Amino acid sequence: MTQPQWDPSDPRASLLAFGEFFHEHARATFLKDGTHVNILFIMAENGTMQPVPIAKPMTNESVADTLREQLPGSNAYGLIHIAEGWGYVPRGRADHTLKQIRLGEMHIADLRDEDKIELLIVSLLSRDGVRKTWLDEIVRQDDAVSLRGSAELTDSRFPLGNVFTPHKP
Repeated sequence: MTQPQWDPSDPRASLLAFGEFFHEHARATFLKDGTHVNILFIMAENGTMQPVPIAKPMTNESVADTLREQLPGSNAYGLIHIAEGWGYVPRGRADHTLKQIRLGEMHIADLRDEDKIELLIVSLLSRDGVRKTWLDEIVRQDDAVSLRGSAELTDSRFPLGNVFTPHKP
């Protein structure tokens, strides 16, 4: 897949095209390496890109706090975040566990191993509110790793929160 060209006259479409590109690139990297680094790409209004690897001792929370301080006055238009994580597949429309997760009463980390799935997650957020997430289930069997199923979610929560809005103490 060829890296798309950024069109400054249509940053929304450009960011979405880069999201698709990074999703495909993340899938290929994961399948080749069996893992993917936790990384954030900051996309400026003019299309320049700044990669920010997120590695210990950094946490998603500390990165989010820094972004909330720096992004509001910057020329950043969008963010693309790639990480491995855990997810939950609801057991139907009235799934009580899903309700607890949505309400913050329970976290996916609180679930039993058999109730959660490992995911490759590519998330996108723009200054003007575009949100999209690509999810690929990670399957580890013996010494092999593969990806199964791929889902796209629109208007999904960005893993670092809405970092374009300054943090209110």
